[in-house]
Amino acid sequence: MNTGSFTNVVVFLIFLFETFQFANDGIKWLSIVLILIASMLSAIKTYLNFLPLIIGHERMTEKFRKQNKKYKMLLLGYEDKTVTSREFYERLEECYDKHSELLKDGHAFPTNDADYRKAQKIIEG
Repeated sequence: MNTGSFTNVVVFLIFLFETFQFANDGIKWLSIVLILIASMLSAIKTYLNFLPLIIGHERMTEKFRKQNKKYKMLLLGYEDKTVTSREFYERLEECYDKHSELLKDGHAFPTNDADYRKAQKIIEG
């Protein structure tokens, strides 16, 4: 827990003791326990830093979708004979290089098997 959160919890606890001075002891202790639980959950959330992971996953997903679209467009161009064999292999090599970069960047955002299967269903249409 960072010092700002800790200070807020201490000040709020003092405020509660003063506010519930004449209240039932059970209410005082219940509120203290709830505050401590909330502050611990906040500290865990801050420590695990979920938001950057979520944003990173979304960005990597978008990059992979763009790359997948490039592959499909290249393949369609080759099938329509608008792209020569030589052009196809040159552009395929560029796509492969970009794909390798994406895979390296993707290691910073690990995922699980359920996410993989869900993404695979989306890609397959």
